[in-house]
Amino acid sequence: MNTYINQPFADDMQQGEVDSFSEIHPLAKLWALRFLVELGGAKEFICDNCFSHQWIAKQLGFSEGLCTDQFNEQLAHQELNQLYQNIEQQHLRQPFQLSAELQFNLKLLQQLLDLNDVECLILAFVVLLNSEQLLDDIADTIGELTASKTLRAMTVVLKVPYDDIRQALSVQGRLHRSGLISIQQHYRNYLRGKLSLVSNQLVDKLLVQANDVMDLFAGTINKSDAAELTLQDYPHLEKDLSLLLAYLKQVKNNKQKGVNIFLYGSSGTGKTQLCKVIAKQLAVQLFEISYEDEDGDAISATGRLCAYRAAQCIFDSQSALLMFDEIEDVFNDTENGMGMKSTAQSRKAWVNRILEQNRTPTIWVSNSDQLDPAFIRRFDLVLEIKVPPKKQRLQFISKQCTDDVDPLYQEAFANVEQLSPAILNRSYKVAKMAKMQNETLAVQASMRKLISNTLKAQGFQAVKLQDSNALPKFYDLNYINTKADLQQIAKGIQQHGFGRLCLYGASGTGKTAFARWLAEYLDQPLLVKRGSDLISPWVGQTEQNLAKAFSDAEEQQAVLLLDEVDGLLQDRRQATKSWEISQVNEFLVQMESFNGIVVATTNRFEELDQAALRRFDFKMHFDFLNYAQRLTLLENVCEQLHLEVNEAQVKNQLHSLNKLSAGDFAVIIRQACFKPFEHVNAVLQHLEEEMSVKYKISGKMGF
Repeated sequence: MNTYINQPFADDMQQGEVDSFSEIHPLAKLWALRFLVELGGAKEFICDNCFSHQWIAKQLGFSEGLCTDQFNEQLAHQELNQLYQNIEQQHLRQPFQLSAELQFNLKLLQQLLDLNDVECLILAFVVLLNSEQLLDDIADTIGELTASKTLRAMTVVLKVPYDDIRQALSVQGRLHRSGLISIQQHYRNYLRGKLSLVSNQLVDKLLVQANDVMDLFAGTINKSDAAELTLQDYPHLEKDLSLLLAYLKQVKNNKQKGVNIFLYGSSGTGKTQLCKVIAKQLAVQLFEISYEDEDGDAISATGRLCAYRAAQCIFDSQSALLMFDEIEDVFNDTENGMGMKSTAQSRKAWVNRILEQNRTPTIWVSNSDQLDPAFIRRFDLVLEIKVPPKKQRLQFISKQCTDDVDPLYQEAFANVEQLSPAILNRSYKVAKMAKMQNETLAVQASMRKLISNTLKAQGFQAVKLQDSNALPKFYDLNYINTKADLQQIAKGIQQHGFGRLCLYGASGTGKTAFARWLAEYLDQPLLVKRGSDLISPWVGQTEQNLAKAFSDAEEQQAVLLLDEVDGLLQDRRQATKSWEISQVNEFLVQMESFNGIVVATTNRFEELDQAALRRFDFKMHFDFLNYAQRLTLLENVCEQLHLEVNEAQVKNQLHSLNKLSAGDFAVIIRQACFKPFEHVNAVLQHLEEEMSVKYKISGKMGF
């Protein structure tokens, strides 16, 4: 060890050779006097009529008279020089030692990060600068410093050659690369502000002997808890996760550097849990870069990046996986001021470098995909974590809540596309705990209220116990009046796995219901997108919504139902706005590349774009019910209402009702819930009224 370091880090730690930390540490006093004498701080400290800090003068050992009303500037300078000579001679005879606790912890860091003696001395100096008020205040007497003047000041105070100091604090040095200490380059500041530590808590931790080196980084770099989920809880990501795990296992074997994964998606979709699952599959320990310290205070973007640098050095030679959650705090923050570049953008070259050279594989997690493209393209894998599809949501709900939630509620919860696992688990926990206190509270009813409140706060609809997308109970292909063989078409789609259908006809003729029947027949989820869901007043947003609808359907392997597609596929020959053309073009592009099943419905077939129609495999007209279908449905409905039907008596009336659809008979069932029908003629009268209202048919039919 070099002699100019005065051996504060000798292997044989000497006990009892330093003052108590309740008093001024002798090294802090020595360095403070060097600031005053050798760096000219005395000009600020010793004023015309007094010391700038009376309590500091007493701690340094100035005579009592100078510290009261007998102040003399010339005498103060003489005493200062004498105090300085005395402490330097004392230090020369027997070098001052750091506390045993600080020496022990510095030794841990030295071994872990391969720090040299100069780097350890600088770290010790920064610790005392942050823990000893006297040293901090005296350092301020030399004024605000540039980066260059900071290095020269430390050369004088620590008695270390300038080149050694410069190298130790350079961007290539271990202190900077580890994130422990870095010099603020771009503005002048007092010494303590120029030397940034990885965290505010590190000073306190270094002053108390640690049991493990990771204790020094607690609250900054934390060991992750065990995973609560398994790979089986992410079946909708099976292909992506197979690729990701195979890649990371190979990376682990080869110790490849520059490995970064980007996971993004809305809150509560299980991104953090997935990171833990991945670590478990790789048989490595997952460590998290904290976004808040042990006191619960948010860590700045710069502080988190420093912690990440430290983690890269800590786990340089270990088998570990890092998770940097909430990365929007760094990549989309406003730490530098509103309208300014984010912290990552202002350090773009450095961030790009760590995404290319980091030795410990890192999973970066965000609730948004709005990152600078320059960063995104440097990730090895980018994966969106979406809310699981309905089939998986139902399995998850059944698994988690089967004892407290009946099938009706399970189905209702599963129908909510925005229901993330986090919302479900939280509502179930709250409902269970509430029931323990009040047994009259039903778990499933409480969950419905809790989930609905959360969804409404997020701008979504509340939970409905009846699914508006469910297939009508009496639905039957025999009640659809079309020339196409629907059963044969469904078999063909099932065999080949794709199909493009355009269903057109009047409202209530069973177009939408057929799409639901087809999804059940194929045992695939149904993804419903109405024209009003996709059309946006914002330029380009409709096209994005279309692309996302097709993408979601393909990923979920769902039947895509584009209901009321009229507004999306208007004939481009009649278009007056550019966006009317662009949205049709986008639809055609998505249709061409879509490998799944899409069903489009419309009431205005004649207004659709001809080129778009050519893309559909089948264009099927759903007409009003024929007489035989009307009679069969009337008999079925009347049977449910406990009414007898005599065909001879209703034949003429039923022939006149030639614009009825299955939906009209469904209305009769609903009306009967409020006012029972007394006879068949009353049913026919209501059917006539339904038809008259829809098609403005005047006159009575003479029942």
